[in-house]
Amino acid sequence: MIHGLFEFKGEKNDTDKEINYFEIKVDLWKTKKRFSSLLKALPGQMFRFSNNGILMDFYLNENGIISQTASQLIGKSIFEIFPNDVAQQLHSKIKEVIETNRVAFFECEMHHSNYPNYCEVHLAPNENNEVVCIFNDITSRKIAQNSLNLRDQILSILAFFSNRDFDEQHFETAIQDSFHQLGETLELNSIFMILNQEFHKTNRIIQWNSDKTKISDSGRKFEHLLPIHEMHQRHLQGRVWIAREATAPNFNVESFLKSNEICSLVTVPIFKLGEYFGLLGLVKTEPDHYWANAELDAFKLFTNAIGTSIGRNKYMCDLKYARQKAEESGRLKSSFLANMSHEIRTPLNSIMGFSELIGMEDISGGERKLFTALIQKNSKQLLYLINDILDLAKIESGKSTISKSIVHVNQIINETFINYLSQKPRVELKKNCPLPDEEALLYTDMMRLNQVLNNLISNALKFTSKGSIEFGYTLEKEMLRFYVKDTGIGISKENQKLIFDQFQQAEDYTTRQYGGTGLGLSICKNLINLMGGKIWVESTPGEGSTFYFTLPYEKELAAADR
Repeated sequence: MIHGLFEFKGEKNDTDKEINYFEIKVDLWKTKKRFSSLLKALPGQMFRFSNNGILMDFYLNENGIISQTASQLIGKSIFEIFPNDVAQQLHSKIKEVIETNRVAFFECEMHHSNYPNYCEVHLAPNENNEVVCIFNDITSRKIAQNSLNLRDQILSILAFFSNRDFDEQHFETAIQDSFHQLGETLELNSIFMILNQEFHKTNRIIQWNSDKTKISDSGRKFEHLLPIHEMHQRHLQGRVWIAREATAPNFNVESFLKSNEICSLVTVPIFKLGEYFGLLGLVKTEPDHYWANAELDAFKLFTNAIGTSIGRNKYMCDLKYARQKAEESGRLKSSFLANMSHEIRTPLNSIMGFSELIGMEDISGGERKLFTALIQKNSKQLLYLINDILDLAKIESGKSTISKSIVHVNQIINETFINYLSQKPRVELKKNCPLPDEEALLYTDMMRLNQVLNNLISNALKFTSKGSIEFGYTLEKEMLRFYVKDTGIGISKENQKLIFDQFQQAEDYTTRQYGGTGLGLSICKNLINLMGGKIWVESTPGEGSTFYFTLPYEKELAAADR
């Protein structure tokens, strides 16, 4: 609608026969129609203001910034029509245009339906000290421009970010530095990250707060206040979560925002190698902040970079670790083969040498008996060694199996005690069988249980020169916990992590001083795993070691046997 801008102000003169009023009226109608078409083609809205900012007339298109009618607006001051900051700018520019008789221009921001609208305002002088203003809505252009600027800023941050080291030692420092860059660039008040048990047993929280904000410990505080389930549901779909749009029951958005002195909060998912890894929370305390799509896209770009960098770094760390393990495995296998040559040759040479001596005619009966015993001892040693090698081959090929049956544990303990009773006179051997025979029953592989016990006791005897060795079991809930305790040389903390690996012994000098291939404990670990238990060691160097392993215990089995 047009009011007064192009209104005809001439008067009809009846005496002047040369003036054809009808033709003038037609021409005026055509002119008004042309101007109406031009106004409709304008991208914005047109206003006519007096020199003191009173609205005289206006033309509104359908999608403009003003939606009121003429009767609601005409005659009102710009301070009644527009937000105060826009009205101040407009008032200043109207005064400038009238004083200079020149066109003027400025940009402003207004909110329409809680969303920001950006306008480009052109002012031009009109007759009677009036000013014509055209408001063009440039929101789409401005958002696109802001998006490009924001993307450039984010790319700059990511360039800084991508050069950081994300291993455990430097992880938090790298994240904090990146948060500082992001927060300062986007004028955020607080940033926090909640990670899902990556390096720690509980969620890990890292946060950054602007110097201008009062917020402190936001991540740890919000972790217990936010509707985590709803957030995770959206995050698993790759979507952001905005506090003001939350629908979770028992979560009062306004109360949460007010009590924490914030106005806007958004969380963005972090994915590492396709796996949900955690979330990034971003906080603003300025009132009525609207998270624009450009900002949300920037946050997603940032979290994608975090996930990619962490995933890449983890991949590189895994690759480095695998390489170190492969090199270590190669070294250990070479050492194992060299040691194996010695372990095989020593008993074999004894067997061959004493066999030749037995065949000699000039040896006494006592010597022949001694040599026979030495041959048997070395034959057993060689047999144990070959069995270890065969067990290792089965384990590595996945063909190692167990054959379960009812096992009388006390009987095995007693027989083993008798077998080792006189092995070392200076070492006292003790046994512990707390359950009565009818209750000390397991459904497991008797041969493998014997093998593990014998291996652990043989090791204890090998590394204990004096003192005592105690072995037996205790009942722990639904498990029998077996143990072999010695007062030998002990094992350092570092080596306790290694001794159950293949080809490993506590120290290289241990192999040279005490012998052995380093296969026994690795075989024990695999056998215990096959039988449904676990094995571990507790030790203090110079004081001794205690090896434990567990096997499932079923009370019903004992009851059925009775």
